[in-house]
Amino acid sequence: MKNYYIFIAFFFLLFACNSLEPETYQTEIAKMNDTLFKALPSVKRVSVEVKTDFGAELKITLGDKSLFNAADSNREKATKKITSIANAVFHEKLPGKGKVVFVEEENTIVSKEGTEKIVKMNMEKK
Repeated sequence: MKNYYIFIAFFFLLFACNSLEPETYQTEIAKMNDTLFKALPSVKRVSVEVKTDFGAELKITLGDKSLFNAADSNREKATKKITSIANAVFHEKLPGKGKVVFVEEENTIVSKEGTEKIVKMNMEKK
């Protein structure tokens, strides 16, 4: 009977450990990269990250001089489009919050500190 309880405890521990594994978003990130280049043809550089330091946050960096220099309303419109794409790609794995970072640099991952233009994403889990 004692072995029976050990087996049950081991069984629950096994499933508990699986739920403690960090969430991976590699498939969703790859799909977001591909989709953003198609949806926003003027974008030259895309970086998609899911930060999990203090809750999951989706951070999308776009290197696009035209959007960077455009009116705020154009960046907000692009962010709404990106948010709807994120909702479709991430489904139930959608992070709780997100932001789009617009940078002028199109050919390098390095951007000048403080030159970014950030628009928060209105993320809704369904």
